[in-house]
Amino acid sequence: MGAVASTRQHGPAPGRPPGSLYFLRISRDRWDDMEIDHLGKPTATVVGSWTLMAWVRFGPQLIDDIRAVARFVLVGVYGWLALSLLIYLAARFVAGRLSAQQESGPVGAPPGLEATVAKVGLAHHALAVGGFAIQILQILPIALLTSLVAVASVIWMGGQVVAAVASLQQRRWIDSTPAALTAWLAWLAIVGTYLWDRLGHIV
Repeated sequence: MGAVASTRQHGPAPGRPPGSLYFLRISRDRWDDMEIDHLGKPTATVVGSWTLMAWVRFGPQLIDDIRAVARFVLVGVYGWLALSLLIYLAARFVAGRLSAQQESGPVGAPPGLEATVAKVGLAHHALAVGGFAIQILQILPIALLTSLVAVASVIWMGGQVVAAVASLQQRRWIDSTPAALTAWLAWLAIVGTYLWDRLGHIV
């Protein structure tokens, strides 16, 4: 398979250390520098993050109630695909509008669906980190800290989604925010609500 998403050299200047936004994956430069030649890593990121969340929800019962765990993880997978489709359609709409108006000079082709699915999948990295952190924080008697980490990881995912969309559309971060944020808020209202319903009593 050819590369899903080609890279462009938008990273930090030579000899200059990457900043915190680059490290946190909420910089377009970071996403421009990613080379994705298959959907294996994005799929592993999504499934892995939701499996971690399933462990938070079910604990040791995860092995005994495999069907419930499978349904839980599938919600995350379906949410990933739906979010990717929304962003893909929004990108095509934006590209069409810009091409018609020609306000920003020549407009490149909108990102492909496979590239969109790949980068949106990798944006679930924030949920994976959040799920891992919650596992550790559960041993501490500080419920508020666990809740803050859970909320922060979801917001961090939103930032990664916006940066990923900016890279896919080859536009400025701020220009890609409305469409990306709208799609992510729809994800949050449905998938995020499901996640909170299952984990709210824990975090």
